[in-house]
Amino acid sequence: MTTSDYRLIDSPYGTGKVLIPYGQWRPEFSSLMKSEGLRGIRLTYSYAWKGPSLEFLNEFPDLEELLVVQPDVRDASIVSSLRKLRVLGLHCRLRKPPDLGQLPELRRLSLSWCNGLEEAFARGGALENSKLEELKLDRWPYVDLKELGCVTTLKSLWLTSQRLESLAGIEELVRLEELRLSFCPKLRDLGRLDRCASLDRLELYSCNRIGDISAIGQLLALRNLRLECCGPISSLEPLTNCASLEGLNFDGTTRILDGKTSTLRQLPRLKYAVFRPRRSYDMKPREFVRKSSEGT
Repeated sequence: MTTSDYRLIDSPYGTGKVLIPYGQWRPEFSSLMKSEGLRGIRLTYSYAWKGPSLEFLNEFPDLEELLVVQPDVRDASIVSSLRKLRVLGLHCRLRKPPDLGQLPELRRLSLSWCNGLEEAFARGGALENSKLEELKLDRWPYVDLKELGCVTTLKSLWLTSQRLESLAGIEELVRLEELRLSFCPKLRDLGRLDRCASLDRLELYSCNRIGDISAIGQLLALRNLRLECCGPISSLEPLTNCASLEGLNFDGTTRILDGKTSTLRQLPRLKYAVFRPRRSYDMKPREFVRKSSEGT
């Protein structure tokens, strides 16, 4: 086996080197894992890993990082035995998800939703007393966020959802610093977002039914805001309360109905603003850049 059969990368999560095998798993990869003391594996179809079995993972009880991106994987129950996992990503069409309650060291979790995960997120479920800090979920199946209220340790939350309508339940996530919501076409209500007093970054992408951003105006710690491809928004006026805001993006199809983009000049720390020039706007992007340059 040569280095053309695999790739080693540095983990951004502090678990050391991570192995990315090219093609199917082979005994030589197991030997490499053990000889190099590797604690991370990434298995993805983009590197020709086809799966579908994950049973070979039982050779690595000390594994700390695992990413599996392969739709043909159906059974990830073996992952429950990897009790030292700190970072886990499973983007598969699972029929048998792992028991997340068996992973006490888990800090970062990325999942494509599947049947069988409901109990883990319920009150009294596997995640209620977890140490989870970062959660990324594709296809969130609920109309609100009440099922996440048990994961009170969360600092970062990323969601995509075709069903999400409101953020009810987010007030339980008192440590939340980052919220990213993408492709949520039914989301209308940002109420209760103002309870997230520690929120530093908010990104809403392709959430095109959001018209009122009054709740965002109550986020006094907010430094970065993205409202891209979110349809018509009544006004930027609520953002004048966000004195800490440094970066703003309302590009794409997002349109400010009252046209008062000059409101941005009232934000003392704003360093950049990305938006499309429109005839209805009273300040164009280049004017904001020029005014910012003059003030530095």
